[in-house]
Amino acid sequence: MAGISLSVNAQSNTMNKNKALVDQGFENWSKGTGSFFDLLTEDVLDHYRQQSYR
Repeated sequence: MAGISLSVNAQSNTMNKNKALVDQGFENWSKGTGSFFDLLTEDVLDHYRQQSYR
């Protein structure tokens, strides 16, 4: 059961970090200092850059 508890704690920690990043992103955006693209990971940005429909 300890492994399950650690897994749940790790997931909770990741969710809290992600929520904080998104909250900060929206706060920056509302101040005019941020962009939606600031929230995307580099692999998503690379995929976007490689698309021909841009």
